[in-house]
Amino acid sequence: LALEVVFELKAYSVNVVNGSTGLVGTVEYYVSGTSGDGNWTTNTSAAFTVAVPSGGSLVMRITASEGNYISVLSVDSHSETLPDNAESYVFTVADVTGNTSVEISYRGLFYDVILPDDTGFATISGPAETSFQKGTDPGLYVVEAAEGHYISAIRVNGTVLDPYVYFSDAITGGCRIFGFEVNGEEISLYDAAGDYRITSVTFRIESISRDTVIEVETDDLYYKIN
Repeated sequence: LALEVVFELKAYSVNVVNGSTGLVGTVEYYVSGTSGDGNWTTNTSAAFTVAVPSGGSLVMRITASEGNYISVLSVDSHSETLPDNAESYVFTVADVTGNTSVEISYRGLFYDVILPDDTGFATISGPAETSFQKGTDPGLYVVEAAEGHYISAIRVNGTVLDPYVYFSDAITGGCRIFGFEVNGEEISLYDAAGDYRITSVTFRIESISRDTVIEVETDDLYYKIN
């Protein structure tokens, strides 16, 4: 009578909570030291389980959905330190020797449109909101010079949008700017050669991806009498 003994490496469960209903991310992973080592598996479920052999490691690449960031990552209730506003993060659950819980939380990533406290001889009007989720469109902004003044320059994140030069799709430090109207006329039809005294500019910010600072420069408006 032959006795055959077969040993198998004990496996443990790594239970992953990937956000919450309606706000989940993408988790790519592989188990090191196995036949799947280096072969990424992708999961977008709110919860799933991965079997990891005793002493093995689970390598995870976590990516938040568009407009969000990874706010919390914890292993067995111990929080990991994350970079600020991390939209993607690679993490390893190392040396697994028991059933393990990984919890991931996500939050919306918001940026501010910052208007100057003192615009001098101009006013800036726009949406009532000042904070917008990444990738969304803050909307229209109107710059108007005070009586007796004109707009010499508009800056967005330090980049000058010259109101005397036609712009329809300017990329300025992390956002897209579309000009609409100059002195009440559609910008594509406006003839700056006929009037160099621009007193109002309307433009739209699209697809915000960083805090956006708007600044305005004005100058005195003079007319020549011949």
